[in-house]
Amino acid sequence: IGVQYFFIGVFFLGLSSILGSLNIVVTTLTMRARGMTMFRMPIFVWAAFSTALIQLTATQLIGLSFLMVAMQRILGLGFFNP
Repeated sequence: IGVQYFFIGVFFLGLSSILGSLNIVVTTLTMRARGMTMFRMPIFVWAAFSTALIQLTATQLIGLSFLMVAMQRILGLGFFNP
């Protein structure tokens, strides 16, 4: 039962990472100063924005695979059985 809790914990860790990166992306797109276009933003904002986009795409796949492993162990579903 400890392994199931580990998978659920890693899933929630990935979920918090997804929500944090979504917060950075939405804040960058909607809360800029008046007259600040995307190409006039500082390099630090571009770095945070691009890192959040990469994290947003990659963490979803890892989180879904951990959820599938947890569901296979808890409910006995056959996701990874040939």
